[in-house]
Amino acid sequence: MASSCFLLWYADHHTDFRLAEIKSLISLYNVQVDLPCQSLEQSSFFVVKTTSPDRFLSLVRRSILIRSAFELWASGNNDDELIANIKKHLPLVKREYFSTSSTFKIRVTSFGRKTKADRQKAMIEKLDFLPFEG
Repeated sequence: MASSCFLLWYADHHTDFRLAEIKSLISLYNVQVDLPCQSLEQSSFFVVKTTSPDRFLSLVRRSILIRSAFELWASGNNDDELIANIKKHLPLVKREYFSTSSTFKIRVTSFGRKTKADRQKAMIEKLDFLPFEG
């Protein structure tokens, strides 16, 4: 069974309760999740892997501390590496994300620093190759 990766965005409060909450929800939903190696108290963003994405998203909906969960298609250490990895993995992305019945929004969010609007726009424009139709 293929695994899916998700980027979790945690709220900035109750950082010492993050691990207890997610472990409790993993147990409640009986879902296999590979938790990050780093401390859940150090950052608001974490990548996790699961073989049960639908059950994992049900778990996320029950969480108080997880703001959002995003299916992670690719990652990179810089813009060029990220774009190359997205293009490489694009055939694996579910086609329903690109249909006219789906809507999309690309938002640039910074953590620990500000990103100027012109830089955000340039980053978004680099993704113009994505076949979104909605």
